[in-house]
Amino acid sequence: MPPHVDAKGPLLWYVYREKCFVVLILFIAVTGGEGNSVQVYQCVPGKLLQTLKAHSAPVLSVCWNRDESFLVSSDRLGAVVLWKRALFVH
Repeated sequence: MPPHVDAKGPLLWYVYREKCFVVLILFIAVTGGEGNSVQVYQCVPGKLLQTLKAHSAPVLSVCWNRDESFLVSSDRLGAVVLWKRALFVH
């Protein structure tokens, strides 16, 4: 599936095989999916930086706010979690 570009900034997001991906211009990728968690990756070299756990169902979407200081994730049961970027991306 081709990427979708956010008209408000340099943000790409993908949906592929029941996982959602969001990529920052700073080469940080955030994914969610069947594992009931959100994973934060450094794109180069593809290193997992942190796994964020607060969901009790598969994560369906992840999205940054406009200045990329917060991440929001939502799951299949309708729970929405707000993550402060400073806590997981240094």
